[in-house]
Amino acid sequence: MTDPVLKKVKKYIEERNWPNHTTKELKPYLQRRDELSLEKGVILWGHRLVIPAKLREKILAGLHTSHFEYPGQKHWQDPWYIGQI
Repeated sequence: MTDPVLKKVKKYIEERNWPNHTTKELKPYLQRRDELSLEKGVILWGHRLVIPAKLREKILAGLHTSHFEYPGQKHWQDPWYIGQI
């Protein structure tokens, strides 16, 4: 994992040791710490994948192009990510 923010989040989840105060970038994760988990090294927010900020635009663009090919699948292709809400 190369995303420095998600590296820290992964460490906090693994160690179950979140700081009381944190940086602006980590604040949304700290607020949802009880909803975050790891599955085979992947950070999940509930049942959703947490996408690194660097990849969000690329993944979103790819999902939007696939709507035309598979319109019935739109309901599960709308990504949610920390900081979106």
